[in-house]
Amino acid sequence: MKKPVSLFIRYFPLPILLFAITAAIAQPPKKNTMKDKPPTQKETEEMMKEMQKQLDGMSPEDKKMLDSMGIKIPTAAGGNNMANFAFANANKVAQDELVPQKDAARIASIPKTPLTKATLPAYLQNIDQQIVKKLSSTTVQKAASVYQWIKTDYKTSTATGNSAVGAWVFGKQAIALYVMSKACMDNPDDDDNLNNFSAILTMTGGEQLALPILHHLNKLYPGNSTILNNIAHAWFGLGEMDKASRYIDSTLTLCPGHPQANLIRARLEMSKGNKQMAITAVKHSIKNSYTDYKEKQLDGLGYKLKSDDIDWNRPPLNDALGLSKFKWPAYPKNVDESKILKPEWEIFREACEIKIKELTEKRAQLESHWAEQMQRRSMELLQGKQISLLPELAPIAIKKFEDRIKPIYATTNFVFSEDFQPVIDAQKKVMALEEKEGEALKIFHKKYLDKIGEGKENPFGAACTDENAIRNEFLNEANTNTEQRNRIYLNYAAQQINDILHYRLYTQFPDEFELSLVTAQLAWLTTVTRQDVRFREPSEYCKYTEHKKDTTNQHLQDFESVNCQYKSELNLLFGTINVECSRMTAKLDLGSVKIGLTTKQGNRDDETFMDQFQNCSVEAGLKKGIGYGSGPLRVEAKAGISGYIEIDRNGIKDAGVKIGADIKVATNVIKNQQGTETTKTFDASGKEVKWDAGTGPFKDPSVTLLGTETKISILTGFDGAKTTGKGLLSGL
Repeated sequence: MKKPVSLFIRYFPLPILLFAITAAIAQPPKKNTMKDKPPTQKETEEMMKEMQKQLDGMSPEDKKMLDSMGIKIPTAAGGNNMANFAFANANKVAQDELVPQKDAARIASIPKTPLTKATLPAYLQNIDQQIVKKLSSTTVQKAASVYQWIKTDYKTSTATGNSAVGAWVFGKQAIALYVMSKACMDNPDDDDNLNNFSAILTMTGGEQLALPILHHLNKLYPGNSTILNNIAHAWFGLGEMDKASRYIDSTLTLCPGHPQANLIRARLEMSKGNKQMAITAVKHSIKNSYTDYKEKQLDGLGYKLKSDDIDWNRPPLNDALGLSKFKWPAYPKNVDESKILKPEWEIFREACEIKIKELTEKRAQLESHWAEQMQRRSMELLQGKQISLLPELAPIAIKKFEDRIKPIYATTNFVFSEDFQPVIDAQKKVMALEEKEGEALKIFHKKYLDKIGEGKENPFGAACTDENAIRNEFLNEANTNTEQRNRIYLNYAAQQINDILHYRLYTQFPDEFELSLVTAQLAWLTTVTRQDVRFREPSEYCKYTEHKKDTTNQHLQDFESVNCQYKSELNLLFGTINVECSRMTAKLDLGSVKIGLTTKQGNRDDETFMDQFQNCSVEAGLKKGIGYGSGPLRVEAKAGISGYIEIDRNGIKDAGVKIGADIKVATNVIKNQQGTETTKTFDASGKEVKWDAGTGPFKDPSVTLLGTETKISILTGFDGAKTTGKGLLSGL
């Protein structure tokens, strides 16, 4: 029976190749806003040839096994037909407009009289009536169930509004629209809900409905980058570029790295032919908030994303596995120490060999498990259950760490370079010392050749002293030199292990990372047992007392565990988003409400319940201490602790926690009664605390933010695949 690892190595390349080719040539041509470059016909033909080559080399048994796994093997002819069809139709699809056309009718429908606190409730009620008429009866019934559930269980407008944000994050636009509308009607004074309702209105084609609310908020909270961004997007969606541009400028003045305002700034610049300015804008957007959609935009503009372009920092591993705590016997510097320490080194190496054998057996089991899991993930990829063989957050980590990790990966899988210069220098010096010792011993033997023997003077004491002196000089110089060089080398190896594990913690699935941990432990033990310690016995001419040392209490240190310290949970009531290093789990959770919703396939009889994701960002933080002044949470409010979510048209792309590293430069500023600005930070209970980077309540980069008490702001984004005025609210 074939081993699982062999099965994986044997079958993995072909299924992925088949999937890649099928995905590339079988899907219909789709619109593209930043000139993505599909594979050329020549490149596709080469892929087909490679596929055919692998198909031809497969045995009947292999083909039967693939068929039993559900992998249908296409013929090269069929693939060519698919490719020819795709290329024949690709040029018939026009590029999306970079900026929407001006919609005079919808602009004219915007009320001329600004909203006030008194007129706002009636305006919200009017929008709600239009929304209810626009949605199907089935949709209204399901959305009403969610709304009633939240109101019954949590009883606050904050909880209701945050559950609507949760619905939006999970792609349930109709529920989000309905529930957020009700939340605003329940409490028109909840400005967070008003902002988020406006964002949802804008992104579902109701920009003209959102603007009066946004301008009302802008009067209440001038200089709030979240509100300004949302106004900019509403005017942008209506095709009113002059006004949109002014609000984009205001947003970027306050927050130069705004993730969404920069994206429409890039579109405006591209529409004017300013390619370099467009590149700069997308780079600003991607700095603190990466998605592959943004990277594709940069690719289309001819710019290759670099590690330094992404400000995605994760807590470093400090002394992974506890390698600095490992101890081994001392290096003998004379013959007396050599006599004592040699057996200690033998005991140490024997303990290492026992542990190496144990870890080798464990690694074999983990390899088998990893291969099975990888094969399962490959099948899910082929069946369309997932879109990548990497963990959800791995693409960001790979981009961020690749420049630093490339030199390390020259030493693949913790096999460290034998050409480490300090070690080479030490080896050369020890060889020179051995030659020096040999020459000295020749002189020694020549000196005592005629003095020792039967009937001769036999100066054993002098011979003992002289020969030991030669050996002591060698041991002192050789082992001092070797110990110093080995310390450098082992520090290098420990740092390499640390860096590789840090990288893999954010790029591997748990089963893969567990295998990496064991491989790292094996590499470390193998490295420390290879320490080139030299020993010398005392001269045979010596009369010495046997030294004894109890070594029975010596034991090998245990490796420390390496666990993810970067964890966050954002509970949006409608569902939760959990992040644990490389993994991001978005789980739909409707409590006791059973309305038949899923996160990937909705009710196909009702399009409004299919996942419809929209480019946007979400910021979340505690009600106290996170905002800049008051009003909706701003993306640049970095003091203290907050959560974030980044979404594009394919769903949730990144999520996690942001921790302010330096309170002195943070923007968590509130005004006191005298009107001067002071900086404050609060813990999860709302108690004010003093910030000390690396200590205090935020030293552990983990957080749980609950939808019942969390301040949440949606930062409107623009989906290039959506023509202006289209969406759930088109026609209003």
